[in-house]
Amino acid sequence: MAHQRLSALRHGAAVVLPLVLAIALGGCVPENAAAPVATIAHTPVPAPPRVTPTDSPSVPATPTTTPTPPLETIPTTETAAPDDAAAGSTAEMLGFEPATVTRVIDGDTVVVDLAGVEERVRVLGIDAPERGDEPGFTAATNFVQTAISSVNGQVYLVSGTRDRDVYDRLLREVWLGIPTDATDPLQLSLYNLSQMLLDECLAVPFGGGSEHLTEPASCRNLTQVVGEISWDDAANHAGSIGTVCGPLAGTGRSGGMRFLNLGVNHPDPNRFTIVLFDIPNVPSYGIGTVLCATGEIELFREVPQIGLSSLAGLEVVD
Repeated sequence: MAHQRLSALRHGAAVVLPLVLAIALGGCVPENAAAPVATIAHTPVPAPPRVTPTDSPSVPATPTTTPTPPLETIPTTETAAPDDAAAGSTAEMLGFEPATVTRVIDGDTVVVDLAGVEERVRVLGIDAPERGDEPGFTAATNFVQTAISSVNGQVYLVSGTRDRDVYDRLLREVWLGIPTDATDPLQLSLYNLSQMLLDECLAVPFGGGSEHLTEPASCRNLTQVVGEISWDDAANHAGSIGTVCGPLAGTGRSGGMRFLNLGVNHPDPNRFTIVLFDIPNVPSYGIGTVLCATGEIELFREVPQIGLSSLAGLEVVD
């Protein structure tokens, strides 16, 4: 009915229609008709858009328009869940299994605590002197003990092609840290226990470990291995592998090399020198501190020395 009135008014029937309506409605005063017309003329304009949604008789169209809760839940839960589920440690995800060394048996065998279980581990890739009278046993064992102590016993094990040997020992590579590239020679020398022993001529290559292990050419012709000797006797054992100990008499530096002189200081030719090649974060040792270096004893301008590429070959004697 309201639409009919509005149509009539819009088509110019504003004069005739009010009289007819007045008669039909029983004598309503035509002035009152003018007021509704003003109201109706403004109301219908917004009314049509609102009348249509009212046909679906609920304003609950608003909740449907605001389905934000599902959107908030999806990003948080679904992203975090895989990370937590995949957790473990970065080491394990990369194939490096954390373990704690509790005892060093010799240069290629250690005892570890692996997730609460004690296991004997045969280090892959090398063969070091065994217990008994075999030359080099003490030097290799001391080297491993020093290396393990430098990381507080925390190592990482990497499986080889076989899990155990005939003695029921785990066959594993032993790493003192997690490399960013396990094939990089520098990182092998820094973190891989087998390569560290090979670098110091304290072991020979043996089947099983990383295919990237290399034996320095200078180690291949070494036959004599001595135990622990004093700094002033080192010159008599040039070309051998041993552990040389003595009090620190002075230090020096040249480029990336650092020199620790035992017994007497430079330039005395009777000194023994420990040469540290490009090793970062070398501690400061006080004069008189007794140091032991394990490796190949060589002569440089008639001065005996041992060169080290990692602090694993250096021990501080309390």
